[in-house]
Amino acid sequence: MASITLSTPEVEGLRAFVARTEADRDVPEHIRELVGTARWPLERQAERRAEDAAEPEGERPARVRRELETSRRALGAHGYRYPARYLGTRAARQPIPPDPDQLALGEEPS
Repeated sequence: MASITLSTPEVEGLRAFVARTEADRDVPEHIRELVGTARWPLERQAERRAEDAAEPEGERPARVRRELETSRRALGAHGYRYPARYLGTRAARQPIPPDPDQLALGEEPS
């Protein structure tokens, strides 16, 4: 199942756009149609967050791992399995990977 995940600034920007457009009676019809399209990711993300909040603590990571495996297999990696080293207590012993944003900016990992 594919899902859309928006960051907080994206969500707030989209909500502001929808609110401004709905409040303006002079907005052209094609922009109103765009607002209808923009409303979908907001509603879907709210549904997804409600589903995640209702899910028991340990089930969400397992579901997300299964979704990742399914996605990777659909893309052609038919034998892909989530790495065992990232499961259970062994996962806590793994080093924290560097932040890709810092690396992209040329900063040294901290």
